[in-house]
Amino acid sequence: MVTASVAVIGECMLEMSLASGGRALSSSTLPASLSFGGDVLNTAVYLSRLGVGVDFVTAVGDDKLSDWLIDQWQLEGVGCQYVSQFSNSSPGLYLISTDDSGERSFSYWRESSPARKLFDDPQRASELYQALSQYPWLYLTGISLAIMSPEARESLFGFIDTYRAAGGKVGFDSNYRPRLWSDVTQTRAIFSQMYKRCDLALLTLDDEEDLFGECTADQHISRLLAEGIVELVLKQGPEGCLVIVDGEELAVPAQSVKPVDTTSAGDSFNAGYLGQRINGGSPEQAAKFAHNLAGIVIQHPGAIVAKEFTAGLNC
Repeated sequence: MVTASVAVIGECMLEMSLASGGRALSSSTLPASLSFGGDVLNTAVYLSRLGVGVDFVTAVGDDKLSDWLIDQWQLEGVGCQYVSQFSNSSPGLYLISTDDSGERSFSYWRESSPARKLFDDPQRASELYQALSQYPWLYLTGISLAIMSPEARESLFGFIDTYRAAGGKVGFDSNYRPRLWSDVTQTRAIFSQMYKRCDLALLTLDDEEDLFGECTADQHISRLLAEGIVELVLKQGPEGCLVIVDGEELAVPAQSVKPVDTTSAGDSFNAGYLGQRINGGSPEQAAKFAHNLAGIVIQHPGAIVAKEFTAGLNC
């Protein structure tokens, strides 16, 4: 029985950070800590901390590290009833380092990640779609789409059409990562297909420029709204965000803070915005709350900060 408000679809990997406080790797530094992260999982954790019921739809392996991941997600209140465990598999891994301004860089080992095969089997996909149809909201990202096979992606699009026709709502963050896509023209077409299936698009101006070319924010907004997006949030980093709903555009400034690590800035913002909207907050209230949450998160290292830093926040 579904009790959560949101099902998030995607991948989570093991996260290793550096003993030098996340600074540049050298012969004298070794990975010192093990955690976990992934864009949709980061959003799921922050949604859970905000009091929003959320279930994670993904796949991991059958090893001890996979068991540890599931335990950790459950400790965060994230539902794992639709986490598949594939035999003879292990989760993906990434190494994170940050520069003095808090900007991060990553090294990945994810080619054999079980999450890539989650929807490959038609029978398993059908069972997952039946379960997902019971949720009021689905949330996924461009990374969720990038790791799928073309056949699985088309199957998912078909399900989303049916899901939305029945009243379900879809939130999407493009989270464009060039290294995960082999052809820019094809990627643009795939993202356009996804934009047409969005009720809430939580996008980043930098990602839109990287994929569709540099132009003004207004030009990007016009293109995106022409896709049929119902509610659009265009994040612009320290400059805040633009929120467009029913033809009305609102600029909401970001919190002024000194970042330590910008990992999960967008993911936490998405959690704050989506959580507020699910619970009846206005677009302006949602954007202000989301900026506040992201401002807290980027003042601490890692994708998922210690619970003490987000205590007391609730949607």
